[in-house]
Amino acid sequence: MKQSTFDITLKQPLIISQQAASAGPQQSLDYLPGSVLLGLVASRLYASLDSDSTWIIFHSGLVRFGDALPLHNNEIALPIPMCWHAFKGFRTNENNRLIADNI
Repeated sequence: MKQSTFDITLKQPLIISQQAASAGPQQSLDYLPGSVLLGLVASRLYASLDSDSTWIIFHSGLVRFGDALPLHNNEIALPIPMCWHAFKGFRTNENNRLIADNI
């Protein structure tokens, strides 16, 4: 399987919603889902490709776009699940043990 990686630098702030729904509460993501990258490539290439190529690239599942995760000190930083977020000023660990009530 051939794999390519690249860096994305945002030129301005970007908010990606967890759901496509426009009604109800919205949560934002701290990474770019692969579906956003797929949509970007499709918007640029779909009309210029023949039907066989569009099927292979965008519909067959043979070409996949992974999530764009943030980098910190040139290392991939994984998004923190909401259950691990803590209020500012609260200690989250003591003697190398998590304080569950503060997370």
